[in-house]
Amino acid sequence: MCSTARRILTFLLSKERAAVKTDLEQFIEDEVLKQRSTAVPVKASLIERLVVRQYAVKKLLPNPEDEFCFSDIGPNMNIVSKYVSQFVENMKKNLPIMDEPLYVQKIRPSGYMILNGHHRWVAASRLSIKKVPVCVVNGIYEGDVRRILEKSTHEKRATIDLDEVVFTLSAADKSERRRGIPLYGLAKKRLRYGIPSLFSHLKLKGYDIWVYSSRYYSVDDIRRFFAKYGVTVDVIITGMKKLSGKPTAQKKKMDELIANKYKMTLHIDRDLLVATYSHAGDFREEAVECKPDVWSANVCDALIRIENDEKGKLS
Repeated sequence: MCSTARRILTFLLSKERAAVKTDLEQFIEDEVLKQRSTAVPVKASLIERLVVRQYAVKKLLPNPEDEFCFSDIGPNMNIVSKYVSQFVENMKKNLPIMDEPLYVQKIRPSGYMILNGHHRWVAASRLSIKKVPVCVVNGIYEGDVRRILEKSTHEKRATIDLDEVVFTLSAADKSERRRGIPLYGLAKKRLRYGIPSLFSHLKLKGYDIWVYSSRYYSVDDIRRFFAKYGVTVDVIITGMKKLSGKPTAQKKKMDELIANKYKMTLHIDRDLLVATYSHAGDFREEAVECKPDVWSANVCDALIRIENDEKGKLS
C-alpha cells in the first residue's frame, strides 16, 4: 500500500472512530436526560441482592452522576477497546466474559442503573453481547442523608473507612468475636477489636458516625452487620471513588449539607486522628499508636487531647 493510500485509510478510520464515539456520547446524553426526569432509585429486596444474575445489556442504564456521563470527561475509548479485546479473548477460551459483575442499583419505573462498570457495559454492547453478570446493591441517597441530618442534634461527626480501619486487614489484627450468621457479601469480614466500644464512646461524646467504603456493599447489609454487635452508625456510604474531573452535582449538595450541619469532623485512621473545623478552616492532627489490644483506647485518649486543646483555645 502506498503512503498516500495509507494516509487516506488512516483518515477514514479516525473519522469512523470519531463517529462511533460521537454516537455513544449522544446515546449517553439522551439516557441521562431521560433518567433525570423519570428515574427514581428504589430499594432492592434481599432475594434480588443475594444472587449475581445475568441481565440484558440493552436494559442497563448509565449513572448520570458518574464522570463517565460528564460531557467534558466522558467514556475513555481506549479503556473500551481494551475490554473488547479482553472479552473476545475470554470467549475464544470459553471463559466467563467478565472477571467480576457490574454493580447496579434498582430504579423505577424499571431496570437497573450502573454504579460501577460503564466501560465494560459499552464493550459488551459493541460486541453485541446480550447479557452480562450484575450484582444489585442498595445505596444511600441524598434524601436519606438530608433526613438524617435534619433529625440529628449533633454538631460533630466522626468518619471512618470500613475496609481500612473498621474491618480487620490480616491475622495481625485482633478481631471481635463473630456474632450471628455472616451476611452475604460480608461473610469473610471480621470486626476489628475495640470498634464497638469506640463507637459507643463517640456516641456518648456527641458524634454522628459516618462509615464509608470504595467497595459496593449494600447499605442494609452493613447496618445489619453492625447491629449484631450492638453498634449504631448514622450514615453508610459505599462505592466512593476518586473523580478525575469536576465534582458531581450530588457530591456538591452533600458537601454543602455537611458543612452547614457539622462544626467539626473527626477522621479516624489506623494511626492518626484528624479534626477539621468547617467554618474556621483549621485542623488538628493527633498520632495514634496502633496496638491491636489497646487501639480503640488509644483513639479515645487522642480524642481527649484534641478536645482539651480545643477547650484551651476557647478559654
